[in-house]
Amino acid sequence: MNFVLGVFATLALASAYGIWKIWQAKKSTLEKFYAMPAFGGVNAALGISVGYLGSHFDKEVFGATLRPYIPAGWTNGVALFPGTLTFGPIIFWPVAYFAVWGIYKSLTAQSAAAAKVNEEFREAFERLFTMPSKGFLEVYKEAALASTSVVSTLPATLTVDKLETIIRSQLDHICKVVKRYDNEALDYTYGCNVMFYYGTSTSEFLARTLEFNTSIKCIERGVAIHNLAGVLQLKLPLSVRSNSRRQPDNSLTPLALPVPAIQGAFDEFDFVPGAPLAFASKAACVYPNQKALVGMLESNRRFSSIVLDDLNAILHVQTSSVQGLICIPLYDFDPDSYGPRFPIGVLNIHKNRTDEFISDKFSILEPLLAPLVLNLEKLISTYPK
Repeated sequence: MNFVLGVFATLALASAYGIWKIWQAKKSTLEKFYAMPAFGGVNAALGISVGYLGSHFDKEVFGATLRPYIPAGWTNGVALFPGTLTFGPIIFWPVAYFAVWGIYKSLTAQSAAAAKVNEEFREAFERLFTMPSKGFLEVYKEAALASTSVVSTLPATLTVDKLETIIRSQLDHICKVVKRYDNEALDYTYGCNVMFYYGTSTSEFLARTLEFNTSIKCIERGVAIHNLAGVLQLKLPLSVRSNSRRQPDNSLTPLALPVPAIQGAFDEFDFVPGAPLAFASKAACVYPNQKALVGMLESNRRFSSIVLDDLNAILHVQTSSVQGLICIPLYDFDPDSYGPRFPIGVLNIHKNRTDEFISDKFSILEPLLAPLVLNLEKLISTYPK
């Protein structure tokens, strides 16, 4: 018996769900019909009908209004509510109801359609600001071919100075692509730089402990750097600006940022926004301006004012050169490895103007930059840390 009831209950629920899905599909179709001019004709016909019935049966309608009809047999012949039930009110009120309902549905559908058109127009208008400028594909093709050519013909041995020059040429290609995608006609300055990660358990970290202690920023007072997971250090020789002729960016100063040791699941609030967050999350981080970057840290109660003051000081020095910012994690390149890849640093791309559309632009530009970033990873994987 319980099995039978269960089967019937299951069938009832399935039937109810099916009816609901059919109604939802029909509802969507009806919403489109409500906005059509044909539905306006239906409303006009209903309005004419209401007007005719109201004028022809005016006395009957008035006499029946707010007077519910109760058969005399139900009250032993006593008329509790005066008035009689006639043909006029029976027809008038349903038609009047459907006329009002039709006007309401028509106005609602038209309003929804107008809102949808406005939203599509707004999205299309914003998309105009995220499209590449004229001539972008030619610049991109030249940069991609030059980038790949350099990497594919790289000698087996190189001096550090020569390798730094080649890496800067790769950064310059990335700068040119981003600048051209944005709008090269505008007088904006772009820059690229690389930060390397040094884990606290590595010999490279131990050899640079004094250097890190003097250049590290955004670390809580009393926290020793050897208690971190590691640090990200800005490599000044691996930096360019769009107007630096592939020379190191002289607006940058020595800088190291902490990557804390975290137990448990990843939580973005444990990391300083920017390069540390991009490195730890293994995902690109995009900021329209310095205010957005600072605002993320300012609203994060896990960091003290010491860290916030350090970040403000770093950005203040670079106000004229760093506003819009993109941080992309870089990975060690090993063609023979098929296991998971781990980041070894961060590529920072910045411009000297705020850009509220930078996230939308990067969502389109990111896959185009991927080959250039991969070539950069091939080079920095051979760079002596």
